[in-house]
Amino acid sequence: MLLPGMSMTNATVTYLSRPTELPAGVWLGVLITCTLAGLAGAVWGWYLGLAPLALLMAAICLLHPEWGLYLLICALFFPYSPLASFNIYPADMFLFLIVIGFWMQRARQGKLGVIRTPLDLPIILWLGAMALSLVIAYDLPRGIINWLRHVQLFLLFYAVVGLADSRLSRRLLLLLIALSLIFACMNILPFIESGGTERVFGVARIPLSGTLTLVAVYLTAQTCLTTNRAKAAGYAFALVVILLGQISNQSRAALATIALGMIILFVFIWKWANVHAAKYPRQRILMFCIGGIGGLILISVMGVSVLTTLTERFAGKGNAATTLHYRYFMWNTAIRAFAANPILGIGLAQVQVWHHIFPDLRLDPIGFLTFGLGTHLSFFKYLAETGTIGAVSLLWFLQRLWRSAFRLIRRIDNVEQAGHLFGLSGVALIIILRSFVEGHFFYGIMGITNALFFGLLIRAVIDNILATSRALR
Repeated sequence: MLLPGMSMTNATVTYLSRPTELPAGVWLGVLITCTLAGLAGAVWGWYLGLAPLALLMAAICLLHPEWGLYLLICALFFPYSPLASFNIYPADMFLFLIVIGFWMQRARQGKLGVIRTPLDLPIILWLGAMALSLVIAYDLPRGIINWLRHVQLFLLFYAVVGLADSRLSRRLLLLLIALSLIFACMNILPFIESGGTERVFGVARIPLSGTLTLVAVYLTAQTCLTTNRAKAAGYAFALVVILLGQISNQSRAALATIALGMIILFVFIWKWANVHAAKYPRQRILMFCIGGIGGLILISVMGVSVLTTLTERFAGKGNAATTLHYRYFMWNTAIRAFAANPILGIGLAQVQVWHHIFPDLRLDPIGFLTFGLGTHLSFFKYLAETGTIGAVSLLWFLQRLWRSAFRLIRRIDNVEQAGHLFGLSGVALIIILRSFVEGHFFYGIMGITNALFFGLLIRAVIDNILATSRALR
C-alpha cells in the first residue's frame, strides 16, 4: 500500500535499483588527467597543485554521484571558501555536481521513470508560492537567487532518494557520526579550558550545532533499539560526546529541541516496544532518564559555571539578552510584513532588506543593529515573505514529512532495522520542531543537511513500501 500522493511504477522500481559500475577506462582517464594537472601545478605554481584533487572530486561526483555524497558530507564540516562572501561553499559545489551527475547517470542507464514521493505536491505548491511572491519583491535578484537555492536543495532531495539505498544510507550516517564526534571533541576541549563560560563553535562554526542536533536524535534511537549490546554501548558513548559538544556552543534552541525531541521519541519507542513485547528498549529508556539526572547532578557538583552560563542564556541575561532583543525585533518585523500583505507576503528573501521596506524602523536602536539579519525562525520567515499561501505550503510540507515518518514507524517489523528507521523518523521530527524555534530550515549548510535527511527518510519509506508489497505477493 502506497502513501497518499504516491504511485509506484515498474520504471520507478527499476530506477531505484543499484547503479551499474563504470568501465575501468573511465577511471584510468581520470587518473591520467589528474597526474598531468599535478605536474602542471608543480611546474607553474602551487595553486595549480590543487587541480588534481579538484578534478578527481569533480569526476567522482559526476561519474559516481553516490560516492559524491560522501564528499558532500565531509564538506558540511568545512564552511570555508574564497566565495564565502557570496554564500558559496565547498558543500554547494559538491551539491551542484552531484545533482548533475545524478541526471547524467539516469540518462546513461536509460531509466526514465519518475520517482514519486509523498512530498511532491507540497514541494510544487511551495515553490510556486515562493515564485509568486517575487512579483512584489523589493530586491528581485536576491529573491530569485533564494528561490533557485530552494530548487537546488529539492533536486538534491530527489537525487538522494534515487541513490541512497539502505546500505548506502547507513554508511553515509556512520560517516556523519564519525565526523560529528571529531568536531565535537574539538569543541569540548576549549570549552573545558574556559571553565564552561565561553561559547565554542570551533572549526565547523555555527552549522555544526544544527548537525549535532540531528545526529544526537539519530544516536538516541540507535542506542535504544540496537539489539547488539556492544553497538548500543558505542552509540551511547557517541551520544554523550555529541551532547557535550552541543553544550559547548550553548545554543538554547538546539538544546531545547534535543530535549523535546528525545521525550517524544521515547514515547514512540516505548509504544513500539509494547506492541512487539520487547523489554530492552524500555530498559534503555529508563537508563537514559537515570543517566540524564545523574549527569545534571555531576555537572552541578563539578562545573557550576556550566549550569550558570546555560541558565543565564535561557533566562536571557548578560550577553544573551542582546541576541534575544534581535530576535524579538525581527519577529515583530516579520509579523508587520505579513500584515502588510497577508496573501503574498513581501517577497522571498526580502526580510533581510526590511530597512528599505519599512524605513521608519531604522530609528529603532535595535533595528540599527539588525540590518541584513533574517528572522531566525523559519516559519516566520516564510509567513512574512510568502504570505498565507507560502506558510500553508510549508505547513503542508511538514505535515506530509511527519506523516511519512509516523507511518514508517508504525510499519517497522524488523528489529534489526528499527534503530535506523526510528532514527531517521526522529530526525524528521527534530527538523519540524526546529522550523518553529530556529531559522536554518533551508539556509546555507544546514539546508543541505536537512535535504540529505529528507532524502534518506523518503527513500527508507519507499523501500519499506516495496518490501511490504513483495512480501504480500
